[in-house]
Amino acid sequence: MGAPMKRQLCILLALLLTSTFALCQARAKETVMTQIRVQVFLSNGSPAGEGIQVQLLPSAGGVSQEGLTDKQGKYVFIGLSPSRYTVRAHMVGFMDATQDFDMSVMSSAFATLTMRAVGGAAANVAPTGIISVLPADMPEAAKTEFNAGYTIITSGKDLGKAVPHFKKVTETYPKYAPAYMLLGTAYAESGKDSDAIAPLTKAIELDPKLGDSYTVLGKVYNQQKKYPEAEQNLNQAVALTPTSYDAQYELGRALLFQQKATDAQPHAEAALKANPNSAPAHVLMGNIMLRERNAEGALKEYQDALRLDPKGPMAPQTKDMVDKIQNALKSAKK
Repeated sequence: MGAPMKRQLCILLALLLTSTFALCQARAKETVMTQIRVQVFLSNGSPAGEGIQVQLLPSAGGVSQEGLTDKQGKYVFIGLSPSRYTVRAHMVGFMDATQDFDMSVMSSAFATLTMRAVGGAAANVAPTGIISVLPADMPEAAKTEFNAGYTIITSGKDLGKAVPHFKKVTETYPKYAPAYMLLGTAYAESGKDSDAIAPLTKAIELDPKLGDSYTVLGKVYNQQKKYPEAEQNLNQAVALTPTSYDAQYELGRALLFQQKATDAQPHAEAALKANPNSAPAHVLMGNIMLRERNAEGALKEYQDALRLDPKGPMAPQTKDMVDKIQNALKSAKK
């Protein structure tokens, strides 16, 4: 083999080795998953149970990941970008628990969150691992029914099946506000809006600081096109739970339906901050911008909604609006 050929071979081998080394480095980086392991405890120090909502909130706003704890009160967020985050745990009847992390200086972290019951009620963990705030004097039969209903609610399926369980709780132990709130939620989510009003109103009467009751009641009134009533309840919901996506979104809708586009906009913005990937919130913002005669802004919001949920229930109408705005903008340029 001549000198020039040997030199070319050496160069080729060097390039291959460099490329292989770079590839190995890239793969090694891919396998290092930045993560935050979450453990939720009760105020007495024992591990919490299943069904607590945990969210990962980037410093830029919104919710990047969320899920429900397992029976040991654990959850893991993986695949995080190097940034600052807040981990939040939320559940009806408890005060939110949060902890901040800077994942730009670490590859893993451990969040320890303690759930404290509103009003000092005793926390209960059922044999199934479901956690709930159940008063110490609640009959065991009522606790069993509450946990059965709550299991259905957290599953997100066939919520109407939770109705008889929560009804039994309210009949057996009629002073427990969360049971009425969840009964109203089960009615509302199964399409029985009229039946939802009485238990939600009762929940508010028993516990005026239970923000979720106002949110669900406001949503029901929106469905019934009773927008002033919806606005009144949703204002209370936002005051109590300002980071709630549902409260902000429904209040934005209630205001827009009353031709209050300027007032609705900050609530649509807050809903998008809480959940940037919500197609309905982008549609709401698009509708607001259209009322404000901002056609290009509305177009972008509608296009974002279609990108996020191209086959959703709002997609056909949203696609029609995109076509109409694009045609109008083309005509205006001629």
